[in-house]
Amino acid sequence: MRRRALSLWLITACAPAAPDAPRDSDDAHDTDAVGHTDLPVACVDPEAPCDVLPAPADDPACGAVLRADPDAPFPERLSALACLAAGDPWMPAEGVVPYDLATPLFSEGVRKARFWSTSAAAPVDPVPDAPWVFPEGAVVLKVFGHPGAAVHDRPLEVRVMARLGGAWRFQGYAWDEALADGVRVDDDLLVTLPDEDDAPWWFPSARSCPVCHRAEALEVLGPRTAQLARTVVHEGVRADQLVALWQAGWLASLPSAAERAAGWADPHGDAPLEQRVRSWLQGNCAHCHRPGGFRPPDLQLDLRLDVPLDEMAACDVQARGRIARGRGPLIAPGDAAGSVIVQRIQAADAYRMPPDGGREVDQAFLDDLVRWIDGLEDCTPTAAP
Repeated sequence: MRRRALSLWLITACAPAAPDAPRDSDDAHDTDAVGHTDLPVACVDPEAPCDVLPAPADDPACGAVLRADPDAPFPERLSALACLAAGDPWMPAEGVVPYDLATPLFSEGVRKARFWSTSAAAPVDPVPDAPWVFPEGAVVLKVFGHPGAAVHDRPLEVRVMARLGGAWRFQGYAWDEALADGVRVDDDLLVTLPDEDDAPWWFPSARSCPVCHRAEALEVLGPRTAQLARTVVHEGVRADQLVALWQAGWLASLPSAAERAAGWADPHGDAPLEQRVRSWLQGNCAHCHRPGGFRPPDLQLDLRLDVPLDEMAACDVQARGRIARGRGPLIAPGDAAGSVIVQRIQAADAYRMPPDGGREVDQAFLDDLVRWIDGLEDCTPTAAP
């Protein structure tokens, strides 16, 4: 994997700035419903009309430049994709919908926003128990904020996926010096953010994205029924996200009531401990650590949430390979300190997992993981998480 030094304009773009004004907790796209219990509720009954999310456009401007020439490179400037509102990278353009996940990938704890765009004639197919199927021409975006607490709302990066010619294509953008537009990132960039105690940040190139997006069967990682089965806030209203997306025309069908009630737990919510731990491992690790995922051939670890503990190839299973030999089982019941999975997540070197999570550890999750493993008596599975 080739990486190069970051050019001066991007380092300048990450320089300290005065903190932005706090965002209104009822912001139209502040989708986290935690702490908003006093807001009105909508989109609970699928039979009752709800007008919460915008409808898809017949011919969305978002991604039109890509659909016009599917084999051409992504434009040099993010604005040419016409997917985000001019002047506000946290707001979608017309014909683009925001969405939220129950268990997102942890990346330095930065602020993120997620959007997608499809035409009204080609909605997303919410297939059960699998990543959703997006139609030809779909565009999916994720906006990353700066990891600094004082510049939390400053944009740092946007990652884009576009379904073109029957396959997903990937592209990343970094913000220019004036923070007015994103500039295409053509090579892997490992940078130092000077205002964050020399914190590293990795901008992946299009060549690196398939490592996580399953090299042999490229797919979206976030959008799937169990991830989106949650209550979100939009336009000052608490809403069932799946019902709202379906009623607005973004989904080809509405997941069943049972599927809508079986969403993955919020890893930092109030669900039982094992559910929180397994949900975090699903969202952060299982896209690689699963059958067919990107993992070493001698590591059969399967961290999908629905796999019982004694079938994960982890509990009382000796870690193998150059970086794990002699360090104990992946999960040692009753001994979190002796469990390689804990050692790898809290590592401060190149063997840290997840590898794209930055240098900051999700300490709240790590504390839960330690409590869960220390509380295990053996590898007998409990009820399905």
